[in-house]
Amino acid sequence: MNISVILCTWNNSARLGVTLRAFLGLELSETVSWELVIVNNNSNDDTRGVVSQYADSLPITYVEEPKQGLSHARNAGLAKAAGELVVFADDDIKPCNGWLNTYWQAYCINPEGYFWGGPIVSEFEESPHDMELIRLAPCSVRGLDWGPDERFLVDGELGVPS
Repeated sequence: MNISVILCTWNNSARLGVTLRAFLGLELSETVSWELVIVNNNSNDDTRGVVSQYADSLPITYVEEPKQGLSHARNAGLAKAAGELVVFADDDIKPCNGWLNTYWQAYCINPEGYFWGGPIVSEFEESPHDMELIRLAPCSVRGLDWGPDERFLVDGELGVPS
């Protein structure tokens, strides 16, 4: 197994469905094998039902972790993951089609001691009321894009583009 994507979720089944639909569009080389390890972290919504809708179309390994907390969920996912490369994903993302392929290519070039990332585009369910507040939010909320060229971050960048 080349890649394990670990996706932990808790009571977010509606948005999880959007994420899993986006995973259907991933473009990956036929020579690369992957799995999607979904960890249900003690949800009491329809998470299991949403995941089962994609069981025939995505390479899903389903894990139930009753002990609440992201660390417990990630550790449960890691215990089941078979991939050489592990990629953590949130249950509310919409990855672009080349997302996983780009991670694999980066890993093949630099297999040890690196962290990779790409642009983050925020998608709000409704228009934010205070754009000044959004500007001060972390990049996971406000978005982030350092451009199309591969590069190393320099000390002090810490999520604030120059």
